[in-house]
Amino acid sequence: MDFCGTLRAVGGPAGMARTHQSSNPRRHHRGSAHRGSADPGPGPSHDGPGRRGNARAGSLDSLYSELDSISTSLVSAEVPSARVIGYADQIASDSYLSSLNLTIAGIAIAAASAEAAARGPLDGSPGDATSYISGLSINGVEVPIDGTVNQTVAIPGGQVVINEQQVLSDGTLVVNALHATVSGVADAVVASATAGPSGGNASAVQATTY
Repeated sequence: MDFCGTLRAVGGPAGMARTHQSSNPRRHHRGSAHRGSADPGPGPSHDGPGRRGNARAGSLDSLYSELDSISTSLVSAEVPSARVIGYADQIASDSYLSSLNLTIAGIAIAAASAEAAARGPLDGSPGDATSYISGLSINGVEVPIDGTVNQTVAIPGGQVVINEQQVLSDGTLVVNALHATVSGVADAVVASATAGPSGGNASAVQATTY
């Protein structure tokens, strides 16, 4: 499942695209991962009611998607949104959602809000990636956020990675606010943004079961 609404071109200047503001003070997590081959996260198990946005490198389109809410047997969230903006020399992507409730393999993951943003130059030079997540809990237990890149929390049969960041071999940035995996059972990414020479991509939440 891949939820963020059907993306459409947004007319007017890029600055007119709608953004979301959290009522809580934001704590952004920055940093870079080592270059190398990497998978930005799981693809959708099927085309759900919405698809994430993709922009080719060099595209000047602005793509934006938002739903009022989503609710399935695996995940529920409010105002999931995704945006990808193409510039002549870079791509900017961001995603957001609030009131997250995600259940994979009987493990309940909740958060008040989550967001991710990536800005990647098309020439592969260093860009910028940030993520933010508030009120995170696993099975009702609060999870402290330490602000580091790729903070990992063990869960039965798998792990949850917070502020997951990767740099692909061509310099493309990938950031996920949260990436939960249970080996052979489920894979879920919350608030994902990709930007750089490979193009741009954003998704509010993706959940795949096996």
